[in-house]
Amino acid sequence: EIVKFLAECATYFEHTSGAFDPTVGPLSRLYGLYDPQVRMPSGEEIASALSRVGMDHVRIDRAASTVFFDRPGVELDSGGIGKGFAVDRVIEMLKSRGFSRAIVDGGTSTVYALGAPPNKNGWTVRVRDPYNPDDALAEVRLRDESLSTSGCYDLDVVDGVQICNVFDPRSGLPRRGMLSATVIAPSATQTDALSTGFLVMGIDEARAYCAAHPEVRALLVPESPENDPAPVKIGEWPSPENHGSTP
Repeated sequence: EIVKFLAECATYFEHTSGAFDPTVGPLSRLYGLYDPQVRMPSGEEIASALSRVGMDHVRIDRAASTVFFDRPGVELDSGGIGKGFAVDRVIEMLKSRGFSRAIVDGGTSTVYALGAPPNKNGWTVRVRDPYNPDDALAEVRLRDESLSTSGCYDLDVVDGVQICNVFDPRSGLPRRGMLSATVIAPSATQTDALSTGFLVMGIDEARAYCAAHPEVRALLVPESPENDPAPVKIGEWPSPENHGSTP
């Protein structure tokens, strides 16, 4: 399973041109996300950390079931895809035991809707408003699909600069300009990875990705100085029903 998981990571790293990258551990450590106090590193420190970031430094041999790093200091952080991968394994288990309907919640950010509730066409899932977590930004009806949301919510401020806990692995800088990204797609692994990737990629790159992959839909919320979100829907979103869950 570990090799399969890392192969999935490599796939979405490639699909997003590195915007989704589970090797961002050196950047998270550099900015102090594992410590009580977040900090703003220097350009030289960021460049040094970036030399150890990149899924292409993880060499996977599926035939031999082996994995190794091609340089010291590479770290894996499964936070951007791990929940989705776990949810997909639960769905596989439920199907193998004959279950035809269920909703599996991966914990505030990823859900998978298997089948539909009795007398319903699907499960209704509410997308949280990043400016007001108690409100729903949108509602969608899902059936045999997953939905994941990634976002910059509780931002740390260092020297007057807000630092998101999601980094652009290509520049080494905290993501700015996009507050949340929600993705609907056939698998939870896919939605978990792409919601993180789209948060980094932004509207234009996400739109281009969805055009090339019509099974993927997205709802992006850019930062707004007036705290008045103007969500951007990409693709056709299913309509809601009154039965659901809020990720």
